[in-house]
Amino acid sequence: MINTTGKDITSLSASVKLKDDNGVVVDSESISVQEWLKDEATQFEFMTDKQFTTSEIRVTYVDFK
Repeated sequence: MINTTGKDITSLSASVKLKDDNGVVVDSESISVQEWLKDEATQFEFMTDKQFTTSEIRVTYVDFK
């Protein structure tokens, strides 16, 4: 993902809903990043043993510099 906010981010947390082919949530995970500079790309990783086809990310906390 790329920080397209136009601002440096001190801290960001988000929840990720993992959904199957029918749109049913099969798992939820949390992701976070610290010191994410504007226009910088970062890769978020998480682990699950569930099968999913799509994901939905919702920011739960963000602190801009």
